Amino acid sequence: MKEYPLSEVEAFACEILNKYYCEYDVEFLNSTFAEDIVWIGAGERQKAEGKEAVTAHFSQKKRDMAPWDVSYEIYETRKLGADCYLCEGSSRIRSCKRTEMLLDNQQRFTFIFRDNGEKLETIHIHNLMPYPGGQEAVQAAIFKVYPLILKLNLTQDTYRCFSEDEEQFIEKTEGVYSELYRSSLQSIHPDHRATYASVLAREKLLERFTRGEREVYLEFQQEGTDGEYFWRSVCVIPMENPFSRDVMAMELVKVLDTQKEKQEEQEQLLRGALQSANASSLAKSDFLSRISHDIRTSMNGIVGMSAIGQRNLTKPDTVLECFQKIDASSKYLFDILNDILDVSKLETGKMELISQGFSLQILLEEVNHIISPQAKERKLIYEEYKKGLEAEYYVGDAARIKQILINLLTNSLKFTPAGGKIVMSVRQEEGNYAPASLEFCICDTGIGISEEFLQRIFQPFEREIPGVIRDNPGSGLGLSIAYSLVHLMGGTIEADSKKGVGTQITVKLPLLPVLEEETLYGKSSNSCWEEEESEDFDFYGYRVLLAEDNELNREIACTLLEMNGIEVEIAENGQEAVDMFSENPPGYYMAILMDIRMPVMDGLESTCTIRALDRVDAQTIPIIAMTANAFQEDEEEARKIGMDGYLVKPLEVDAIFRELRHYV
Repeated sequence: MKEYPLSEVEAFACEILNKYYCEYDVEFLNSTFAEDIVWIGAGERQKAEGKEAVTAHFSQKKRDMAPWDVSYEIYETRKLGADCYLCEGSSRIRSCKRTEMLLDNQQRFTFIFRDNGEKLETIHIHNLMPYPGGQEAVQAAIFKVYPLILKLNLTQDTYRCFSEDEEQFIEKTEGVYSELYRSSLQSIHPDHRATYASVLAREKLLERFTRGEREVYLEFQQEGTDGEYFWRSVCVIPMENPFSRDVMAMELVKVLDTQKEKQEEQEQLLRGALQSANASSLAKSDFLSRISHDIRTSMNGIVGMSAIGQRNLTKPDTVLECFQKIDASSKYLFDILNDILDVSKLETGKMELISQGFSLQILLEEVNHIISPQAKERKLIYEEYKKGLEAEYYVGDAARIKQILINLLTNSLKFTPAGGKIVMSVRQEEGNYAPASLEFCICDTGIGISEEFLQRIFQPFEREIPGVIRDNPGSGLGLSIAYSLVHLMGGTIEADSKKGVGTQITVKLPLLPVLEEETLYGKSSNSCWEEEESEDFDFYGYRVLLAEDNELNREIACTLLEMNGIEVEIAENGQEAVDMFSENPPGYYMAILMDIRMPVMDGLESTCTIRALDRVDAQTIPIIAMTANAFQEDEEEARKIGMDGYLVKPLEVDAIFRELRHYV
């Protein structure tokens, strides 16, 4: 026989206890039993002999088990004869916090193990733990703190109270359960009285527990001492009684008024969220319908004017007019697309601001240059006033500030009838060198906005008057974009309106004024808004490699480039671009214009491959993206892998050549 170290025997006992109590792994415990095992518990009926009987007992108990924490284990082990070991000890067992039970007890145990020639097997278990009566029974049964807790003996028809605040609910701390039930029944709300009687009468509880039910739960309203009805719950749980055949149970009473109020609040919040979701869904559906209408209208203009122009090729004036209307429809489609992209960036937190010096005077002139002709066309009076502007230059994102003002003014143009007036006033509120507040106030004498709609005027996709909208096409995103941009800049935007009178929108932006631009740039020109001076640069003799898989896009790009003297060679995918660049000597191409999404090899992989080539110009050849991928993260990824420029389709002719001028 193997001589087992006593420490190994104790480790085996520890493993059994922890697997049983902490993991409720009954199967492991059962696997250690010898055929002649004897188990003795704390009660007079708690014993079993033989592997089959002991296994059945512990297996049956598994369904009622919960995880425990075992600590403070003490073992005392002795060898008994040639092949047996006695292991006695004690440990503290506490219910795990996640079960919300409150048991905390000290248990004693005795194991006798026998060496069967292969391993140790259990031939005797004797465990003792104080039977949970009194306050311990309360702790073993309850899940939370209840103001009234009763221990019931349903067989003897008695009860005993263990909670400290029982006087709020019952007169006696112990007595006859049936009498307590009958006195309580009279205070139950009439709507709940029949259910209360069918569930909590002594006979009904006995029937349920005899059938094997493990819990009886009921919510009801009961009259208090002040005559008001309160929501309460009763949970009755049967208790194992190892000392006799009496049916024991714990009754837990809880006041639910606060819980019911919270539940009602949560339900109200859910109803509100559902209404908001439905409203948002309807608004988005309406938005998609409007966008579809506006896109199709513009596409109809493009297709129609194209057809008219083709049939009047001998009439230059008609063809020119068709081109101008096609151009106007294209720009309108482009504006819709930009609005949708801006909303997407703002909602996902991907909109980035550019902070740099700009001339406020030039910004306002550019806004007026756009708004004044439209106001004149609609027979509106448009005025602009400035007050208290002690600086000409400020630091901020001029392009986005301009976008905010144009969106707000365009909205006023749409909803102000002919003969009306629109006024934009600008003033500086704070000092010169601290972060100042520029206030832009836009007032109109338009149709006004209702108080109800004023609460959601800045929400995306919202429109108030469908009939008026049909005469004022657009994405309906302008005010939402303005609102989001203002808050992204750390500013505020407020709207005040009255139906039939007009609307006033006030925007306040924190901007740093700069009295002398040299402080920032060392020069006096407008850094932000000043366009590069146009120059008639001679591109003749330069050659570019154009990687583009779309035949129409290739034709457009080739024509525009060749019209300005640039020789163009074509690659229909990224792999061809790599091959053509590799096959020609350094300096052969002035630059590579690269589409992103192409078959065989896309533009990003093609760029990486070119940059990795072992030739002198692999790292210096300008690679400029020409793509329909318009999101900021797309541009960041392109520049990260080695692209020098990023042009977004539809391409502007001037933008192409401004980009190419950088590399000549």
